[in-house]
Amino acid sequence: MTLDLHKNRSFGNEVEIGLARIRERHKPDRMEAETMSFFQRVRRSYLDLSEQHNERIHVIDATRDADEVAAEIRRILGANGLC
Repeated sequence: MTLDLHKNRSFGNEVEIGLARIRERHKPDRMEAETMSFFQRVRRSYLDLSEQHNERIHVIDATRDADEVAAEIRRILGANGLC
């Protein structure tokens, strides 16, 4: 049985995909061994979902300082009465 349940809020963190660095450090796991085109397709799918459901899926620029990222998430949650 599948219930029609959705998360209240989801956050997608936009970061540069640094697969080359990961592959230099250790043997890649199954996900790390995927091609760049795979990660680009996954990213595009998440961005499409965030456009379709912008009231509950938020894309965050995670290249910023961790405190800035956390502040933005708190701002979004607070604006929706969740924090």
